[in-house]
Amino acid sequence: MKKQHLPKLCYGFSILFAAGFFIRVVMDWLRYDSALHSAPFWAWLLTAGICFLLPALILLVIGSLLQRKFSGK
Repeated sequence: MKKQHLPKLCYGFSILFAAGFFIRVVMDWLRYDSALHSAPFWAWLLTAGICFLLPALILLVIGSLLQRKFSGK
């Protein structure tokens, strides 16, 4: 694999993590029942955000840094 493909790979995985976040939120929203769960729905959103959006943001930053590094040559 060429090094120039690494930023695209990071961007691709970042998009997949973001899509996974939205799928997880919709599935959690469909399953959530306030009578059965003691945690509020925003807590579920927070955990999904930590699991999916944080890695997506990290990969996005890494992809941007790699793209700058490789385009500078």
